[in-house]
Amino acid sequence: MSWTLFGLSQNLEAQKKLREELLALPTDDPTMDDLKALPYLDMVVREPLLLYSPVHVTMRAAMKDTVLPMRDGSSIRCVLLQRPNVNVSLSGSDLAVSERK
Repeated sequence: MSWTLFGLSQNLEAQKKLREELLALPTDDPTMDDLKALPYLDMVVREPLLLYSPVHVTMRAAMKDTVLPMRDGSSIRCVLLQRPNVNVSLSGSDLAVSERK
């Protein structure tokens, strides 16, 4: 929530647009359904979650070999490695394999 308020404080146009949307509500005591129907409010709340994710890393385990498409049109074949005490990471076009301590 603090990132949302910070973002609004830095963008007066967004603040004005959100205020206009909120003032257009027919009541001073909106229900949750009323708030869910406000598209700009939804965008304002979701955008900081994309920019400043509360979860910095999401750990996932591959279930099968796969092919990842790259921006330049090429692809990288990723092979499932099931070895204990080994970290595998892909960053850009670099594949790193290291022993876990």
